[in-house]
Amino acid sequence: MADKKVQRPEFFKVYIPHINSKILHLPLGFVRYIPQPHSDTAIIRNQSGNSWRVGFTRRDGFACFESGWADFVRDNELKPSEFMVFVYKAPCTFLVSIYGVSTCREKRGQVAICEILRDDEEDESETSDEEFVPQQTPRSIKLGKCKMGLEKGKSRRPLQVGQGSSARPEAGPAVEPELYLDNPSNLFFVTGLKNRNFELLVPSRLMKDFNLKFSENLTFIDPIGTIPARRARWRDNRVCLKEWTRVCRRNNLKAEDKVICELKKTGHEVESIKVHIIRKEE
Repeated sequence: MADKKVQRPEFFKVYIPHINSKILHLPLGFVRYIPQPHSDTAIIRNQSGNSWRVGFTRRDGFACFESGWADFVRDNELKPSEFMVFVYKAPCTFLVSIYGVSTCREKRGQVAICEILRDDEEDESETSDEEFVPQQTPRSIKLGKCKMGLEKGKSRRPLQVGQGSSARPEAGPAVEPELYLDNPSNLFFVTGLKNRNFELLVPSRLMKDFNLKFSENLTFIDPIGTIPARRARWRDNRVCLKEWTRVCRRNNLKAEDKVICELKKTGHEVESIKVHIIRKEE
């Protein structure tokens, strides 16, 4: 006789920004399904397979998600009146499905989360999405796996290291970074709009070859103004910069646009990134 499918307790919530953008209270009738004692943190996993660690508080018959919940809201780009269906999986994991205003289930937050990324996981964005263009050529430079960004229909080509103040791919879109940089001697790398635009990954080769450090709190400078950013670090020590999605949104970046990230630093420490956007029509 086949085993019966496990029926897990579940509940739904409607996203209302002024009520649950910072904290989410679980329904009173649902709390009884959570055994005592329990962890003071919970894992929320969305349909894209990504997870968020949030503070989980339970007292006097009430339970809620607190610290970290605002990050989940932001990363999944929740909009007013959207539905979230939570399914509880012991000991303290919640599987969430998000239903947009169209009433269809949607995949959101397709990003890599620093806190739970396994050491053996590979990130394709560094080798296939980012084009590292150094402005200085150290003697110890190695081409290795560093690849230029790809466009549809284009084959992979290794990065060509130039002499003097520039280095650019052998082929590809005609981009002349020197025409956009505030200071042609500054370091920079080229990126573009990706499916996962929640964070900006800094090419590890750039960090290593120029012994760079990034301030914990730094600034994106785009054509509109400034956006405070936060440095995060993966377990394999790669650096990514949060709040990048705000740059993409407010500048209405398209898939065909190119973005030159010019590093502004004092000594070896990067304090801000000047964003230069090259539209396709340019």
